[in-house]
Amino acid sequence: MKKIENYDILKTTMALLPVWTKYGELHTKVVDLYGTLIIADKPLNIIKYNCVENGSSYEGKKEGTRQLTGLKSLLPIAVCEQHDIYMFPTASPKNPECIWLSLSHIYKALRKTSRSCDVLMKNGFLIPISQQKEAVESKINRAARLRSALMDRIKELSEDYKINPSLPPEDDDDDQSDE
Repeated sequence: MKKIENYDILKTTMALLPVWTKYGELHTKVVDLYGTLIIADKPLNIIKYNCVENGSSYEGKKEGTRQLTGLKSLLPIAVCEQHDIYMFPTASPKNPECIWLSLSHIYKALRKTSRSCDVLMKNGFLIPISQQKEAVESKINRAARLRSALMDRIKELSEDYKINPSLPPEDDDDDQSDE
């Protein structure tokens, strides 16, 4: 596996998993459609870095999620709405065991035991999660709720742009010069 310092979350990114080095440092295993790699940084720091790279802070993205969805905790993050990249934490983002999953790559959650499940990605890759299937499904639904709210808002703004009653009507006389 290749080890690098920074990582840009892409449409091909499926998950950010916590991994520890032999020296006890928390790093990230990126699971991508094209393979895996190790990033010498924490999963949460990669999320924060990508929020900034896409025009907002992590705190700003969290506040936007709260405003749009009414959710209070374990907030999904719209890392990049333009590329349909929505990530959500499986635990508190401050918890070193937290896994970040990409909504667009999830097929479904599969029960393993009464206290654990596997998240089946659309390409067949399985990600084990130490949580009940229903808890993970709830987190998937919360991320889908954020995506839907943002898509609705984008559509609404697009329609408002076409017909905006707050703008004054165009005056044809302004386009003509006095000759």
